[in-house]
Amino acid sequence: MLRTFLIIYFFLSSLISLGNNDKYAKLNAEITTFNDSHNYEQAILRLENIITNPKSSHYDLYNAYYNKYLTYKRLFNYTHALNNLDLALKAGLLSEKKEEVQIQINIERLFVHFDLLEFDKVTQILPTISREHLKYISPETKAFYLSILGTMELRKENFKEGEKFLDEALVLLLEFAPKHLPLIYKKK
Repeated sequence: MLRTFLIIYFFLSSLISLGNNDKYAKLNAEITTFNDSHNYEQAILRLENIITNPKSSHYDLYNAYYNKYLTYKRLFNYTHALNNLDLALKAGLLSEKKEEVQIQINIERLFVHFDLLEFDKVTQILPTISREHLKYISPETKAFYLSILGTMELRKENFKEGEKFLDEALVLLLEFAPKHLPLIYKKK
């Protein structure tokens, strides 16, 4: 009886998890569509509806603030972007996905400081991220992370090592996000 109950529990839990992943994937796609069409106000309004909804879970809030961060980052408003990244971290650490949240936030902080050419901060963040942590990010984000590793190696004049990272990023982008290939070719 207990065995049957456990099997049913894990089956239902996995269905709920898949449904939640689908819910977040749909929201992320919706926000990406708004942002790609330069409809940033609609994206922020949609996210604010989630943030102000008292029924939103901690992970709902994390995802909304994270998407708001991405929206402001696309607008090059790094002050608002970092503020939303901090809010995403606070909400996400209260969810069941603490490790995933922490890694995603660290990687995004790395991206912001890299964009701002704050290489001393990039150097401080890099050791907090390992290859094992990359399981929590998309292939496209992993490619950007690898391009930063490559660029940092090039800055140290470790050209062979830098090129290896950039080649690895190219392979990922070729398959998952070819629109970003020129960014890597430019660095090579």
